[in-house]
Amino acid sequence: MSAEHGRRGAEEGGFILVEILVALSIVALMGALMAGVLGHLRAAGSVKEQVLAQVELSAAVAHLQRTLSGARKVPLDRDEGDGGMLLGEAGRIRFVAATRQGFHSLAFRDVGIFVERAGGAARLVQTQALRRPDAGPDEAAWEEPALSVVVMEDIADAAFEYSHDGVSYAPAWTEGGALPALVRVTLSRELAGRTVSVSGTVRLP
Repeated sequence: MSAEHGRRGAEEGGFILVEILVALSIVALMGALMAGVLGHLRAAGSVKEQVLAQVELSAAVAHLQRTLSGARKVPLDRDEGDGGMLLGEAGRIRFVAATRQGFHSLAFRDVGIFVERAGGAARLVQTQALRRPDAGPDEAAWEEPALSVVVMEDIADAAFEYSHDGVSYAPAWTEGGALPALVRVTLSRELAGRTVSVSGTVRLP
């Protein structure tokens, strides 16, 4: 009787060990499946962040295109000689634009667009200053910037390129008495070690 009881106990112990091994195998399989699911979720989250960043960058580029399309062949200085009509560098641009003032009139404004950096953060800023129509020859042609708008926060860089023929582009505009034919702007943002960028081109009048 005791021998039979011992065999039954051993058999029961063997079944328990097998069940534990099966359970551990199931847990390991579920862990592998969950790791795969989490990996896909992380990838989906990364794609979502990149898409949202591209949407924001595209909206900012579209805003800059609309603003640049208002550029006019007006000297930045009060001097009506062969003064600079557009100051263009790789990271900033300044020009005179015709902007709406009220419902029925337009006004010339000095528009500046550049990247402002503070510590490790950077943002795209646009400034506008209304030209003083009553300024004398010894007075400043433009008021101090009355309006400063943040176009986009958390930006890696803004690059402007200029073309006089629509074929080749340069990182600076040096022809003081003329406007470039085309301006290409590229905005970028860093996401998880990857760079997301959007470019747009506008033809100036």
